[in-house]
Amino acid sequence: MVESKSPLILTIDDEKNIRKSFRNFLEDYEYRVIEAENGQIGLELFKTEKPNLVLVDLRMPEIDGLEVLKEITNISPNTPIIVVSGTGIIGDAVEALRLGAWDYLLKPIEDISVLLHAVEKALERANLIRENKDYQEHLELEIKKRTQELEESNAALAESENTLNSIIGQIPDIIYRLDPEGKIVFISQSVSRYGYSPESLIGQSIFDFVHHEDKEIIKQHLNERRKEKRSTKSLEVRLKTPNRKADSIESHGIGEDNNFIFSVDAEGIYSTQNNGESNFLGTQGIARDITERKKLEEQLQHSQKMEAIGMLAGGIAHDFNNLLTSIMGYSYLSLNQLKEDNPLFGNIKEIQSAGERATSLTRQLLAFSRKQVIQPQIIDLNKLINNTQKMLKRIVGENIEFITIPDSSIGYLKADPGQIEQIVMNLVVNARDAMPNGGKLIIETSNTYLDDAYSKEHIDVTPGQYIMLSISDNGCGIDKETLKHIFEPFFTTKEMGKGTGLGLSTVYGIIKQSGGHIFVYSEIDKGTAFKVYFPRIYFEEEKQPSDIGSDKHLYGNETILVVEDDETVRKLIATILTSYGYKIHIANSGDAALHYINNPKGKIDLLLTDVILPKMSGTELADKVTSICKDIKIVFMSGYTDRSIVQHGILEEGINYIQKPFTHDILVQKIRKVLDAKRKSS
Repeated sequence: MVESKSPLILTIDDEKNIRKSFRNFLEDYEYRVIEAENGQIGLELFKTEKPNLVLVDLRMPEIDGLEVLKEITNISPNTPIIVVSGTGIIGDAVEALRLGAWDYLLKPIEDISVLLHAVEKALERANLIRENKDYQEHLELEIKKRTQELEESNAALAESENTLNSIIGQIPDIIYRLDPEGKIVFISQSVSRYGYSPESLIGQSIFDFVHHEDKEIIKQHLNERRKEKRSTKSLEVRLKTPNRKADSIESHGIGEDNNFIFSVDAEGIYSTQNNGESNFLGTQGIARDITERKKLEEQLQHSQKMEAIGMLAGGIAHDFNNLLTSIMGYSYLSLNQLKEDNPLFGNIKEIQSAGERATSLTRQLLAFSRKQVIQPQIIDLNKLINNTQKMLKRIVGENIEFITIPDSSIGYLKADPGQIEQIVMNLVVNARDAMPNGGKLIIETSNTYLDDAYSKEHIDVTPGQYIMLSISDNGCGIDKETLKHIFEPFFTTKEMGKGTGLGLSTVYGIIKQSGGHIFVYSEIDKGTAFKVYFPRIYFEEEKQPSDIGSDKHLYGNETILVVEDDETVRKLIATILTSYGYKIHIANSGDAALHYINNPKGKIDLLLTDVILPKMSGTELADKVTSICKDIKIVFMSGYTDRSIVQHGILEEGINYIQKPFTHDILVQKIRKVLDAKRKSS
């Protein structure tokens, strides 16, 4: 027996350590791995070794990753390629995906299991494509075999017609035959599934049922068969059927066609004349409905694209949050030292205001990328909407009829109340903007069950009980091209300066982080409905007490060790806490902090550490420090979260955390609260 080999993976990267780490990790999962230090060697290895999957960096000498991606895709379009790049440029990600990359991972990969997940999914998808290709080849052979048999047994065709029709009737695919001009001379009973009777179609032109954009494909196909040219690939055509409404769209942000999509395998039919020349009699073949498959492929591609953009957005927000912490902190300190009549006071005030606006944008980016830390509560959705109703009515104006239809029997959902209000606000504002001349806006809640059938059509939906929030309008509607990008950050149809393009992307991120789903239903000139589904909570859990509020006495004399690799932020924190009486020691890394802990110059009461540090993370540092100083208190801070303190953006119980950028008030209140809690517990 021949032993099956594990998949072979080629990793192309000019950094030896990265290649080595990828190889060691993947070989632990029984993958075979080969390495290439540049694009040229990588291409040579690809041609000789024929790997099952390729990992490629973008920035490499001589031949960059995009050229390698383009070349491999030309050689073997069904070989999965995952780009693993250290660049955070959105354009690079988009170009890589356009050239055929199956996935895009951003270095450094904080959680290496993400690489394993991407590799497994890509290999699984490649296997499905390969199986489908084998099936199509098998199907083509069957068609050829059947066509030949029909021609060779023409004399016996009349006797076997009833038997053959019975067999064909059991096949879900549509079997057909066209004359040289494209008129239907035979079509199988399976066409009745789409609202037609086979008898009514005989003699009609296939062009009457083909989407207008695909008619040229059929014409070209018939002309090629007329010249006895063979077809080496299947045709994809959209057919109009009476079973599908022509002007309705359901979307995840993906524009869907309103016709059924078929994969067509067909051959020409010929007879030989006395002079030896062939006479073209038409075409015959099989049309397979691939509508649902194409829809799921689009959903998968959209999901992967949103995930890649989310990773980039989260990384950008992290870098900006460190800068904004310094800008806002030093602005506050400067304003405290200046009188309002000072010429610089107004300028610094504007800098502070700009920092606050930038903070709002980074929070929206974190919400989209599902990296914002939240502390969810049990929410009565009807009560929340009722409490915001007056404000919402003022927003929409008097020319829009505002209607709420609450279902009094709905259960509870678990989410951040402020974020749910943000969802409602954004969707209401969008509905208002779609009705400049007035109209009707309806907010509706209800219980609903998303079943297995619905789950199969929407790849990220788990069957179960949900609470539905629907916000609909009878405004201008949304076109299909816009729906393709509607949840992407910075995409907007509004005029320059009138929208950031972050509203719906924020909504998307919040809903996904809360375990929910959002879909859009729209008809041009008739209106739009956003439907949001949250997992239903069946009983009201005990609500957690609010963490809002500030202590009266913020000053202290305790000793705090501050660990932060950004020098500007480090100095700012030290300045603020020193001004409140605390004794401060600073370190720029985990190693420096441990050196101080192991060589103490006095007792340390609290460790304030960034989560993301070079070499040693903040959580690793905290574990080591607490093993030495049993009663020390820990406060984490970060502009970007990792899985060591949060799961899906939800703060683990017992963790003290400050989200960057923070104001000096938030910092000193948090420090004082943690220290006071320590005093009470002791």
